Amino acid sequence: MRIAIFLMGIAVVSVCGILLPEGAREEAISNPHAGPVWPYLLGAWIMTVPIFIALYQTFLLTRFIDDDKAFTTKSVKALQIIKNCALIFAALVVMGAIAVVFFAKLADPHEDVAPVGPIGFIFVSISIIIATFVAVLKKLLTQAIDMKSENDLTV
Repeated sequence: MRIAIFLMGIAVVSVCGILLPEGAREEAISNPHAGPVWPYLLGAWIMTVPIFIALYQTFLLTRFIDDDKAFTTKSVKALQIIKNCALIFAALVVMGAIAVVFFAKLADPHEDVAPVGPIGFIFVSISIIIATFVAVLKKLLTQAIDMKSENDLTV
């Protein structure tokens, strides 16, 4: 599990640290009148913050599980942070898509911005699915902690 978390972090760093700047450089060279690309890069890098926070909280959850502390309030708090990060990411994607459409149309009214909608929808949908799944896990974990504490008091 920790290897998968590590690989996801590497993938995010690779995309935002290598692929996006290279794509921005190529776009700036091929279309010099389109305007600066650094705002788009900055927006993409800002969107990685909730991703890395969620990955760190997931890493902490795996440590709690390994230390037999899975049924604690720390795990519930980590799940809440992961859910919030997924929702924040979804909001950032919506705001970013709106900004991309607005600025692209401002720079060139004939610019084709059709792919922004479906791509944004995919990222928002995935984030909301993750947030929903984590919210269900959080509720189940909270109920399990309550049952565990009741059982501990019974004995």
